[in-house]
Amino acid sequence: MKDLHGNTRLYGRIRSRRIQGSETALFAVSLISRRRKSRSATRILRALGYGLMTTAANLGGEMIYTHRVGVDRTSGQTFPADFVSVLAESELAESQPKRAEHDGVPILLVRRGIPNLCSR
Repeated sequence: MKDLHGNTRLYGRIRSRRIQGSETALFAVSLISRRRKSRSATRILRALGYGLMTTAANLGGEMIYTHRVGVDRTSGQTFPADFVSVLAESELAESQPKRAEHDGVPILLVRRGIPNLCSR
């Protein structure tokens, strides 16, 4: 959630903390009510739980389809067929993100050392 901003962060917080916590509580109370043989209360609690679940799903869809959270944002962009150098190797420090650009497309580069270990 750290990478989300504005309405997207608000939707994420509402969905994850408020709604999903409330629906879990409603279904738990519904289960207790069912064991006590209170059918009408069980049905009401279950309906409220399903309503909250539907709301959470709607907010999740809003996050994905409108705000594009977790979606490949490079869809529809053209990429070079061969390797293109956008930054000198000496300019990229270990584990420090660096922004580069190629043909107007922003690129995030991160250098991570991979240990020279054999898995066998």
